[in-house]
Amino acid sequence: MVFMRYYNMWNFIALFPLSIIIYYAFIWVLNVFDFSWTYLTIEELHLTHLFYLCVFLCVILAFITDYFVTSFMFNFTPTPTDYLRNIVRSGKRIEDYKKKFDAIYNKIAKHYIEEDMKREEELERRREEIARLVARTQNHRSS
Repeated sequence: MVFMRYYNMWNFIALFPLSIIIYYAFIWVLNVFDFSWTYLTIEELHLTHLFYLCVFLCVILAFITDYFVTSFMFNFTPTPTDYLRNIVRSGKRIEDYKKKFDAIYNKIAKHYIEEDMKREEELERRREEIARLVARTQNHRSS
């Protein structure tokens, strides 16, 4: 999982050990203040096995969920790059799979072209509105 395309070593270090260190520092610092609900309870909490089981299960559940979502997206909603990566990994000729690659690419390109056209229409509408406001302001100044 550490060397997947979405993760690298720094992501792994930032997500797992660093987040756990920050969590532990927070709860131990909060343990000292009497306004917190966990005042003087952290030591007892760390002596129980259920606490460590709960932390372990939460981390495992988060990992499995993330792994499932990433695997699902990679297998069932491939990008053109994912598709090419699978073809190259399996040792097949890319030319034999060009039609399916083009279908995936065209679907994505069509979506982004439509989004770009909507964005351009909105920008054009705003430009016209600003031009009308500028023209109206200039007419009031010349009057």
